[in-house]
Amino acid sequence: MEPASSKKDIELLLISSDLNEFHNSGPSSTKVTISDAKPKYSKLGIYFTVLSVMGTVAGASVWKWNPGLPTVELLTARATVGCLSSYFLMKYFDPQASLRQIFSPQNLNVGLCGSLSLLTYALSLLSLSISEATTIYATVGIFNGIFGLIFLKDSYPISERLLGGICFLGVVLIVKPPFLFGEEDLSDSAANTPVIPRYVGGLLCLGSAATWSLMQIVLRGVRNKCTGFAAIFQNNLIMGALCLAYLIFRGNVQSIGFEGLVTSALLAACSSFLTWAIIKALQYEKPSVVGIVGYSEIIFAIMADILIFHTLPSFLTLIGMGMIIGSCLFLMKRAS
Repeated sequence: MEPASSKKDIELLLISSDLNEFHNSGPSSTKVTISDAKPKYSKLGIYFTVLSVMGTVAGASVWKWNPGLPTVELLTARATVGCLSSYFLMKYFDPQASLRQIFSPQNLNVGLCGSLSLLTYALSLLSLSISEATTIYATVGIFNGIFGLIFLKDSYPISERLLGGICFLGVVLIVKPPFLFGEEDLSDSAANTPVIPRYVGGLLCLGSAATWSLMQIVLRGVRNKCTGFAAIFQNNLIMGALCLAYLIFRGNVQSIGFEGLVTSALLAACSSFLTWAIIKALQYEKPSVVGIVGYSEIIFAIMADILIFHTLPSFLTLIGMGMIIGSCLFLMKRAS
């Protein structure tokens, strides 16, 4: 015969109106809810974001490896390779994909935002080191929170807004705008042969972060209607069209040679990989979480600058990086 205490517990469980409640048969009781048993964040979303981060740093390293290659011509070749590879991959995995699907409004919007982001980021690297550009680009997490609140009605608490302000101050220390810091210091290792002013490169990189964030918002909003390789195809197509239009307007085209062709192929592979990874990440997580994890890009970028290019950041740059990294670590601790 069962003990009276066990019968009592079974009866209480059966008549309870809250199916999330369970009481132990011992002297003390605990309450467990179904929501508590579920993980707060998706591991797959985090893993795909880290893969996207690694693809971004790899692409930036390839781009910085030979800065002497003509910029627009290299981007045009990179877009051509990206278009062809993404189209064949799309048809391989989805033979039924139609032109209407490829040129859907969401894919066009993704392509426009993504191509503008990649163009401005590539231009910013003409005057910024990888770690500096990556630190500024890390403000994607801030833009994700703001745009997610506006367009997707995601939560964006006051603590994250305050951290966004701290990150912005960090960006100012990295960019060092002339109207606050005077003329730029050409002894800085990242500005030995600046093609464009340092503050212009910083502003371009900030614009790149904003447009990439908008692309993520579009992807998240239509994640069930957007074909990944179709979005990558549009990204390359629009960027290639913009570069080609500029070359026609300029009136002359420089040869990029065999090294340029190899570089463009590597750039296309990195870009396609990071875009695919971010699309997959947004299938599992909201943009604000993807933005928080994306701050890990700073670590990979600093390692690339030190190990590959032997470039050390300046003192003010280190302070700005520390402010952004500290804010990132705080957010990740709150998210754990």
